[in-house]
Amino acid sequence: MNTSYATRALGALGAAVLCASASFAQSAAVTNAGRPQGVAGYLDPATGVFTSTPVSAATLPPDPYAASTVSGVYKFVMTITLKSSVPTTSKIECTGNLSAVAGGGASYFEQKSYLATRTGNTATCTVAIPYSWLLASAASTLVSIGYGASTVPAGVAETLQMRNHTANIGSIPLPANGATTTRTVAITL
Repeated sequence: MNTSYATRALGALGAAVLCASASFAQSAAVTNAGRPQGVAGYLDPATGVFTSTPVSAATLPPDPYAASTVSGVYKFVMTITLKSSVPTTSKIECTGNLSAVAGGGASYFEQKSYLATRTGNTATCTVAIPYSWLLASAASTLVSIGYGASTVPAGVAETLQMRNHTANIGSIPLPANGATTTRTVAITL
């Protein structure tokens, strides 16, 4: 047997064991980060007697991994009035978006687009965005909302006649779990 091959094989095995051990230790450290270690209590220096003190769950920091899934649907119902010189061959695209920054560092962004139904100088569409987010604290989560509409040119000659409208509405408290929230908007292109 080639000794250099055996030495390299043992070295690689040792490195793999060391990496696995470090990964396990780091995982345990992350899981227990922010949690008090040991037993709370008082050590009387005169007698050497340790008296434990019960710790209530209310005094412990929140567990960032104790999260729950919150889901629902946010629906935009849009009516678009076309006042620009938008060729009748141009389609109209409607877009809705949601974003949320939750406790524990989680953030989410949802976006969905549809082509509107156009009749003359009016177009309508409904954009329903389903969401499902894992949140550490639903009570403190705000949802930012935005929507838009734009022309979709049918050909190269129409690119100079593009029109776009975008709006950020602001933030609302997270809707109740399972709720469908509807917002009706009027847009002029």
